[in-house]
Amino acid sequence: MVSRAVSRPRLPQSIKSALALPWPASLSVGQHRLRGYAHSPHGAIAVVDWSVDGGSTWRPARLVGEQIDYGWTQFEFDWQGEVGEHAILTRAADHAGNTQPELTPFNEKGYLFNQPLPHPIIIG
Repeated sequence: MVSRAVSRPRLPQSIKSALALPWPASLSVGQHRLRGYAHSPHGAIAVVDWSVDGGSTWRPARLVGEQIDYGWTQFEFDWQGEVGEHAILTRAADHAGNTQPELTPFNEKGYLFNQPLPHPIIIG
């Protein structure tokens, strides 16, 4: 009996970003330099923004280090952590004009999920 692999259409990857922190993160009160990574299959990352108010306002993060084609780009920003529960969003945009969407349409198994996701942080 000969086994034949089933050919499935290859889906393109999507632009995405994420903080490099435990889920949820527990941090002390005070100034923190938060870091994360962004990736786009369409070209170099142009900007990463972050928000602490659910996406009502966005601030630019700094891109750090060399960008390698099709690799992950590191970003960082400084944040003053105050006592309480917080959620930080990040979103990336590339030089081709692609940006993480506010909502991601359904995709089987969720591999292409790329909407900004609130990262929980507990300060205490």
